[in-house]
Amino acid sequence: MSKSKKISLKDNQAEHFGLTINTSGRYKISDTKLLKEIKAYLLDKGTYQQKTALRRLDIPEDKIETVKKKAKSIEPDLKFSAAYNGRIMDIDEYCEHYSLPREDITSYKLVTHTSVPYYNTQFKEITTEPTVDVEDFESLLKS
Repeated sequence: MSKSKKISLKDNQAEHFGLTINTSGRYKISDTKLLKEIKAYLLDKGTYQQKTALRRLDIPEDKIETVKKKAKSIEPDLKFSAAYNGRIMDIDEYCEHYSLPREDITSYKLVTHTSVPYYNTQFKEITTEPTVDVEDFESLLKS
């Protein structure tokens, strides 16, 4: 009997492999064939964290580096992320990408301490003239 390995799976992934879903999301796998199937699945469809966790499951280092490169090259589908194709966009690219009026930005700051980098932007104040003038307003109050 082979030594069992612990692995984290999402509920739908555990269900895919016929495992009983638990609240922790951690599963002890002792079946070598099943473990190989899970490894192959995670390398193909797993999250970035799951792919990098495969180090503990005896995946060769060169395979892990390939997975890391592929994961970084995938464009995130998150709204207003400054990350694009594995790099951070500058403010001009960011504005063009999200159709923001660059000329109306008075200041900006790249926020990278969150899991999704983004630009904190300050726009010019837009002022509009009131649509009701004072006389009209006063006449409304009197009636």
